[in-house]
Amino acid sequence: MTWTGPGVPVAVFVVANILICFFNENFPGARLLRLPRLLLISNRSELAPPNSRPRTYWCWDLLNPNHQATSFCVGPVLLLCLRCMYLLYFAATLLVYQYTGSGLGTAGDYFKFLTNLSFILFGLSGLFGTAVSAHHLLRGPCRVRQPHGPGAAPGPRGGAAAAGAVHGADVRAAEYGQWRVYEYPLLYKLHLLLVETDACMALFITCFFWALVFPLQHKHTIDPSNPMVHGCHNFFILLDLAFSRIPLVSYHYQVVLWYGTAYAVVMWSIAGATGEWVYPMMNWDIPWSLIAYALLPILPFIALLVWYYVVVKPRELVGQRLAAGPRGAAGPPPQGSPPAHQHGAARV
Repeated sequence: MTWTGPGVPVAVFVVANILICFFNENFPGARLLRLPRLLLISNRSELAPPNSRPRTYWCWDLLNPNHQATSFCVGPVLLLCLRCMYLLYFAATLLVYQYTGSGLGTAGDYFKFLTNLSFILFGLSGLFGTAVSAHHLLRGPCRVRQPHGPGAAPGPRGGAAAAGAVHGADVRAAEYGQWRVYEYPLLYKLHLLLVETDACMALFITCFFWALVFPLQHKHTIDPSNPMVHGCHNFFILLDLAFSRIPLVSYHYQVVLWYGTAYAVVMWSIAGATGEWVYPMMNWDIPWSLIAYALLPILPFIALLVWYYVVVKPRELVGQRLAAGPRGAAGPPPQGSPPAHQHGAARV
């Protein structure tokens, strides 16, 4: 096999997509390779026992969907307003791009760039976030119902138990292991995966654009839209992660990898059809491009770790102190809080 051509780049993405499955303990063949279980969850559901392992592939049984629409320090209305700012910023950037930058051009020209596609992802993240906040305000929080089946605690089938369902949503009670879970509406699942993918790609592409793409351009003038598409939107992501309780889950990085792989296929298809490489440094006939291909599956994960350890984990520590009150003053636990043995940070 030669070191140029499609062989190595394609192999990198194929191997990365296969390996990431084996890092998830709920993948059917995960025990064959015995890879380390790199599970990072920023804030677990209060219903899950400490140190419990996920029973579902995407870890929904360890998460509380209400965290996506609530905050330690601001109300749900302010959080909704913040997410509406996503959409206003997205629309303003498109106008600036059209009238003061290089222009949107044809749809084919615009959507062939990873930076533009990821900015569309930013807009979708804001749209779904706004919908989640509005659902939480109008329909009420997602609640857990009394589970039924082996290991479930007995309880009445109606009345208060039935009131635990999300109002207006087609949800069913579920039980994983020996603890109850919140039932995730599809809207909340899509929102979380969009936020995680958007956060990883936005930070990665910002560094990628200013470190590699911009220096290699023939012209070094900065269009007014460049900082808006390749940098400033990270500020809105920072606000959303800092002021909401959106969890970050390392197992969800598989979706980010799918997104990157799909774009790689599109980029290779464009190069095969037109002979033009959208990003010349990714031309697989250039030997040093193999370094870029080797780093592509890794760098967005580093971005995930940056958001996790720099923003989300400190947010949870501050939130726990705010919830505990001054000097850990004792008081009645809030409604729906876990038993005493479930308090404390869970290590994974």
